[in-house]
Amino acid sequence: MSDEQNEPEDQPSETEQFLLNPRDEAIVGAAIQLLQKIINAPFTRRTELVSVAKALQVLAALPAAATLDQRLEVSLSGPRRWFGEHEIWHWWSVEITDQSISISSGGHFYRKSTGGDSFTSLQWRAEPGFEPDCSTYLDQLQIVDDAKPFPEEVAALDLAEPGFTLTVEDEGNPLLAEQDEEPDTDEPEENTPVRPDQQQSPAEQRLAKLADEAEARRQGQTYANPSDNCDLCGCSLAQRAFFVDARLRGQIAFACLCAECFFAEAEGIGWGKGQLYQRQPDGVWLMVAGFKPQDQK
Repeated sequence: MSDEQNEPEDQPSETEQFLLNPRDEAIVGAAIQLLQKIINAPFTRRTELVSVAKALQVLAALPAAATLDQRLEVSLSGPRRWFGEHEIWHWWSVEITDQSISISSGGHFYRKSTGGDSFTSLQWRAEPGFEPDCSTYLDQLQIVDDAKPFPEEVAALDLAEPGFTLTVEDEGNPLLAEQDEEPDTDEPEENTPVRPDQQQSPAEQRLAKLADEAEARRQGQTYANPSDNCDLCGCSLAQRAFFVDARLRGQIAFACLCAECFFAEAEGIGWGKGQLYQRQPDGVWLMVAGFKPQDQK
């Protein structure tokens, strides 16, 4: 009898499993710890628990490949903290799309004299049957005072502290859609511009944390004749509180992007990379991040 005949029929093939080395196992273990902390956090709503638990189940099953029919992302943003003359905040994300899993972290650095810029600490992505892609950028983050490896970052998180923001996107959880619906019927018409203080999408909430309204009012830089629609997905910017004029990853071309397309396709916010604009009550788009450094003016 051959070895193939002796192999148990229910044993998964290599292409049905994630290929994890000790480094990958440490990253996945930290992501599991992150999701467990979110489940126990005081700000997590019951409708969000369903999706967070679903993501936790997928990670806990590794290296076996669990499938999801629809995209699921759990993102956590931390509080703003000052270190002398500069301010830093961090974010952490777990995204599951079909059979792929992405784990990432980053943040934003701001100094009054030079402005702000976003940064990436970790990008990890895996698919069954392939070696995961992993990029860490700690050697490039000397100015980020509290930069740590992803497992150490997660271990140090105390979600009982104020200032954390949870964003859950799960196309397979109808409870989230019901939760985000306005209780009244006074929603804006399709072509009616929204005010900056009206309800924002989860991606726009992340952009809102980058806005420096005081510096924006001081500089008073506006965007003349912006596109009516996102240059990538075509959604109407009239229904958005923010858009970003940003350079696309791996390209020299810039585009006017909605918040979702910005996080998916753009390089970041900062001079030479992207400028963040916020709609004002009079309809004018005011630059609120990505200012030109003082020493280049």
